[in-house]
Amino acid sequence: SEPNANASQATDPQSVTQTPTTVPKANTDKTDADPMLESLQRAQATNDIDAIERSARDIVERGTDSHATQRALLALAEIAAKRGAYREAILYADALIKSGSNSADAPLIKAKLYNSSHLYDKALIELDKALQIDPNNVDALAMKAKILLSFLDIDRAFESAKTAYDLSPDDCNLKILYADLLYAKKQYDNAIGIYESVSAYKRTEACLRNMAKIYEVHVISQPKACAIYRELVSIDPNNANYKASRDYQCN
Repeated sequence: SEPNANASQATDPQSVTQTPTTVPKANTDKTDADPMLESLQRAQATNDIDAIERSARDIVERGTDSHATQRALLALAEIAAKRGAYREAILYADALIKSGSNSADAPLIKAKLYNSSHLYDKALIELDKALQIDPNNVDALAMKAKILLSFLDIDRAFESAKTAYDLSPDDCNLKILYADLLYAKKQYDNAIGIYESVSAYKRTEACLRNMAKIYEVHVISQPKACAIYRELVSIDPNNANYKASRDYQCN
């Protein structure tokens, strides 16, 4: 498994030349009713990105209620990250931390940005910060496991993946990640059991490929290996390895 990386080359988000947005500090004054926060919440409920951004910027520029400002900074960081405006996203995430936020959201956003820029060591630092705040943060645990797996740090990756899986055992992606780590630790019987349970409702190419390899080499079942390689060929008809394995297993 490879870390989730969308960037074509390693680019430090902090080195991206982009005009930063000035973010005022939140102050701790409280208001009983906050029309601006309600406006932001309505925009988030309908996933209206432009309205979310307008409302969030209004709240940040006003700089009154700390809770509202933190909500707005988080929204702006997430929007900037989705747009690939990494410098701006990190600016907002850092402002969220400085505002006194005690949630794992800010370091997790920074970790995702570093991860997508192939800056995996920096991502791991932010993930550890997130997990210090929230040791049961499934997203942070899963991302950490994927990065450590790509580094072939199997034992630490397995520990993170198992914790995430135990916290959310019905999550299909976590099942696959946990099975991948069981496979990496050569626990083939356990891995195939989870792969089989997942494949009943989600048949991904990577999952099927590992299942086929287990049936072909480790938990020998030529008929099952044959059936899976047939399916893999139907997914990718031009894959010569799938075809050769299908022909061999189905002979």
